[in-house]
Amino acid sequence: MSASGTQSPAPRRNIMFPCDQCPVAYGDRGQLERHRLIHAEQAEHRGRTEQAAIERAFAERANAERASSGRFRNVCPFCQGRFTTIRVLKRHIDAYHAVEGNPQNSCQRCLRYKLRCNGSSPCGWCDADNRAEFCMFVPPEIMSAPIPGPGPGPASAPRRASDSALPTAALADAHAAAASPRQTQRAASARPASPDAASAQHGCAPQPSAPGHPSADGRATGAANLTGSTLNLAPALPDPGEVDIQAGSLGWLDFKLSSVGSHDADNNSASGSPPRATRGYSSQVGDPGTQESFGSHSATCRSLVLALDSMDLLFRAPCIPLIAGLSGAQVKLLPGLELLRRLVNNFFLKWQKVQPIFHVATWKFAKCPLALLGAMACIGALLDEDDETVHQAHIISSRCVAVLNIMAIIPPDRGPDVRFLAAVCLHQTYLLGSGDDNIYHHVDRVRAFLTGNLRRLELLGSGSGDESRSDAGFETVSQPVQAEWTTWITYEQAVRTTWAVFEYDCSVSLLTNRPGVIELGDLPLRFPCADELYEAPDAQSWGELRSRLPNRAQGPLVSDVVAAATGSASPLSRDVSPWTRRLCSLIFERILRGFGRRDQRDSTVAACRHIGLDFASVCMQNTATVIWAISFLAKSIPGDETTAPLSTSDLVNFCSTQMIRHYSQLSLNTDVMGLITYIAREAASRSSANSRTSLRWAQQKLIDLFAMDPPKSRQYIWHAGQMVRIAKVYTAIAPCDNLRIFSAYLAIIAFAKYGPSSLRDVDGVEPFQADAWPVCETDVERWLQSGGPARIGSCHRIQVGCSTDLIMQDAFQVLNRLENWGVAERFISILAHFNRLDVLGG
Repeated sequence: MSASGTQSPAPRRNIMFPCDQCPVAYGDRGQLERHRLIHAEQAEHRGRTEQAAIERAFAERANAERASSGRFRNVCPFCQGRFTTIRVLKRHIDAYHAVEGNPQNSCQRCLRYKLRCNGSSPCGWCDADNRAEFCMFVPPEIMSAPIPGPGPGPASAPRRASDSALPTAALADAHAAAASPRQTQRAASARPASPDAASAQHGCAPQPSAPGHPSADGRATGAANLTGSTLNLAPALPDPGEVDIQAGSLGWLDFKLSSVGSHDADNNSASGSPPRATRGYSSQVGDPGTQESFGSHSATCRSLVLALDSMDLLFRAPCIPLIAGLSGAQVKLLPGLELLRRLVNNFFLKWQKVQPIFHVATWKFAKCPLALLGAMACIGALLDEDDETVHQAHIISSRCVAVLNIMAIIPPDRGPDVRFLAAVCLHQTYLLGSGDDNIYHHVDRVRAFLTGNLRRLELLGSGSGDESRSDAGFETVSQPVQAEWTTWITYEQAVRTTWAVFEYDCSVSLLTNRPGVIELGDLPLRFPCADELYEAPDAQSWGELRSRLPNRAQGPLVSDVVAAATGSASPLSRDVSPWTRRLCSLIFERILRGFGRRDQRDSTVAACRHIGLDFASVCMQNTATVIWAISFLAKSIPGDETTAPLSTSDLVNFCSTQMIRHYSQLSLNTDVMGLITYIAREAASRSSANSRTSLRWAQQKLIDLFAMDPPKSRQYIWHAGQMVRIAKVYTAIAPCDNLRIFSAYLAIIAFAKYGPSSLRDVDGVEPFQADAWPVCETDVERWLQSGGPARIGSCHRIQVGCSTDLIMQDAFQVLNRLENWGVAERFISILAHFNRLDVLGG
């Protein structure tokens, strides 16, 4: 109280108005009210979304009940397909079975196949199917010529008929007759056969007149003869929707995935669970999506946020600081250092066994470039046991991209650093496994950058692996053993980096269906050295081991390993490492893929000569030698029940090489796998409505190819079953292994939907164990020839027309073990779309 007796006012307190729905407080009530409006809008949007989901689920359940009880009365008169409403049926008929229009406004191809023609040149259907050369408008006087009836000759004389005059009812009968045998085998809608096959079944295919029976065409008029000459001069008309599968893209990263709710309403199949959203990984620095994910991730703990911020500061530093010398503001770098060290330790603990590039005994954390540490941390984050660290791997990747870009713009004066190339290779492997759609657009530039720098270092090209770099270069008398060891480590690490880039090139080729950039003739002449020599802890141990190994300080020659694998030379020596055997399997796989492409056969022949492989043994008519060589390399690695694995490296390389062996068997028939890939891409991509005809053609073509050779078709089940067994033995962590496992389940579902049936597909027949091990060759051959149901994992009865729900559950469980790689989630989504696709493809 003051001297005058008046009381001083109390100090004013800052009043905060907290939000009752989130831990946010404001100093002004008006700001709080505006903040609450955001929650109200979010709640309203969430309510609308939930209500729409409930209504959609109710509609799907009602449709499923009506389908199971046979209450779908809207039947297509052409293909016998059943549809939910009359509007959907009308849209289906307009799209696929439009009635014949005005002959003057319809092209010849649309008239033949009863397609709606818009009268343009080329018309919409011919333009959508890339068949503009077949879009011909025939004059009315030619189209209105009388159709000659059967002549008075013998009944065996063929009857001439014009395909363009085939009645609508006859076409519908042909479709129904072609689809009727399949209706008894499948629960899905009937598949209309191609128009050519339907015409052949009814005897309406255009055939030449018999020379000995002039009466067959004696009644034909001059106009009719003109019609026949006009049609015969043109090239053979393709089926509606026919596409050149091999000419298009068959990669898995160059298209956007469609959501489950975007399927057309006339797709009656509702089997399969909805796929999860593909995890987005951004490779661009400063990407808004990355920053938003980093700032708004509610589950990220505060310590991880501090560590990531600290790592951001660390990547801006010129080098790794010493922990003992941190003081003042540099203390903020300590959490980032600890997180980076932990992730790098994860890399050496788990990934080093997959690709033993670096020399562990002499590797120093403080002396390693930041770019290489960042690339290691990206892969180490995916392999971390903390889920929050896994979710933030793309943030670490964005920091790494900034450092790599700076080093790429300002290269060192003495040429490219091999450690920088190793960092680029590892980081691109991470991005490739993330499943990001943007990776597809710049992957070729990255491969060209890596191969160009390796050629500058003479690690690739005609001078790579020169024999002048012999063992004598490391055995100079004046040089001490320690200096020899240091020089040898630098050279061997460069060789291993080159082979790691080759593996990355093979992975890109598999995932994108693009040819490999590295030619086999440009590879080093020698593989990496023996593991025992590379893991020597000191110079003395290295010198002792070097004197006892057959190849001294170098790896085995590529030509020697190839000759031993093909049986034309002595068996493999003990110093051939498991990684070397896997690399040799990749070379054989590259040869098989090269002969499968017409534009790569010449370069493949030259590559065979370079590695000492006989060209006649790897031609497309005789691939048994290459397949046998891959099988031999897989069996030479300890890993099965007869020869237990001796190390983690044995187990990793055994599983990966066995996967290569069975995947090569699946890929031998490029037509079948190309069709399966095309159908899966079309089912999962945001394709236009015009592509539905091409999808129907591809489905029918796949059915025909499977039916041509049932024993060969059943090989897909056996090889896929063996791949599933291998995937359950060891969790494969390389992106290419994810693709091979995904392809195995894709082949299983394709066989169940489109494969040929057998007489043994009945109840009471014991299913064949397709994933059994060890394998009884007699039982396998008996099942391939006679057929019958198969069993893989939890799917106890796999046969044509069976339910694919258990197959999808098993695929989800296996691929979900690899969920840290974003590409695994992408494969799960594609499988779900492929499984939901109706056999009609509508």
